[in-house]
Amino acid sequence: MVRKLPIYLDTLRERLGSPDPREREQTEQALALAEADIETVLGVKPETYYALIMLDGDKMGAWLSGGKDVYAPSYQQTWHEQIRNKVAEKFEQEDLKRYAAAKRPVSPSRHIAISSALNSFALHLAPYVVETVCKGKLIYAGGDDVLAMVSVDDLLPVLALLRLAYSGVFPSDEVSRHAWRLLGVDNARLDLRKGHARLRNRLYRVMGNKATASAGAVVAHHSAPLGAVLRQLRDAEKQAKNRGGRDAFAIRVLKRSGGMVELVSRWFGDLDPAQGLESTPIGMLLRLREALANPHLSRRVAYLAQSWLPQLPPPGEFSDPALYEKLLADNLAYQFARQCQKESDKQQAADLGRGLGKLAVALAGSSSKPEEDKRTATGIIRDFLAVAEFLAREDRVDTGKENSHD
Repeated sequence: MVRKLPIYLDTLRERLGSPDPREREQTEQALALAEADIETVLGVKPETYYALIMLDGDKMGAWLSGGKDVYAPSYQQTWHEQIRNKVAEKFEQEDLKRYAAAKRPVSPSRHIAISSALNSFALHLAPYVVETVCKGKLIYAGGDDVLAMVSVDDLLPVLALLRLAYSGVFPSDEVSRHAWRLLGVDNARLDLRKGHARLRNRLYRVMGNKATASAGAVVAHHSAPLGAVLRQLRDAEKQAKNRGGRDAFAIRVLKRSGGMVELVSRWFGDLDPAQGLESTPIGMLLRLREALANPHLSRRVAYLAQSWLPQLPPPGEFSDPALYEKLLADNLAYQFARQCQKESDKQQAADLGRGLGKLAVALAGSSSKPEEDKRTATGIIRDFLAVAEFLAREDRVDTGKENSHD
């Protein structure tokens, strides 16, 4: 019955165009009744938007050919840690040191290892993340390529978990609990660390922390032409690789009214995800969405900040870059605190605004920022707020997963 609901609703909507006035009236009544029943059962109005995700591994050709040093490990990097330590401790010969530091030639065993890692990701980890941990459907997964449809409220957790699972990295034990809470899921079945993943008591090799992936995501209204949405999705993925400089994500929100908001950013900036997700770009987006979904923080903060950001003096007018960062951070902190209606949460809201300002300045001035990315810190803040505000709208944030994770 549940599986037939979308077809039934689409059929009713098609009948609304009937030339027979009586049939149109009956169809309107049936559609209103069906939507009311769905809202009664679910407790929320049916979501009219959906999200598509396209993820692709970065520079796979270089990984297979070992054409650059970063993709060609040395002999000692392929040894077990205990062996490396013993060799360094027992042997002082220069010839041995040069051999250990030399790059290991590409071999069939390397290709087998890469193939095994990509198979683990595509056949086991990606389906688990998309369909079991979150509310989505995996359309395609082949090696380093993933195409999936997900519920809008699960878009950010799916994006983050796919990227983390691809490399087998996750915050260490001390901060892992907070990271899982930030993602809105539990870690009962999935353990990611040191380039491996453990799922259902089975260990899988994945690509490791030096391997990166980029993703494009599009949020679209269900009535939007699918062909146009897919073109936007492919373009978003290209933006992540080009304007984002790889190891990045791009999110486009295609509004029914015809407008579009977009965010392109590195996943983790220049930070190590093993140290925590909270201050990374993807972590900041998750925190903003969660905060703006809280009824105690007015979503007007996003609109108000976007209105005065263009009026601020450019960073070139400041003698010290730290002064510009302080200006942005302090103004955002004030705006977030002022729009927070709960006194006990004002400091937390201020800290979130201050963190957004500092992150934007760091991203705008990053040495790894590609030449194609011309955004200023204020532009980055505007994009973060616009996307987070849309994703935080009523009934779009799932406050508690009910998935069994089996």
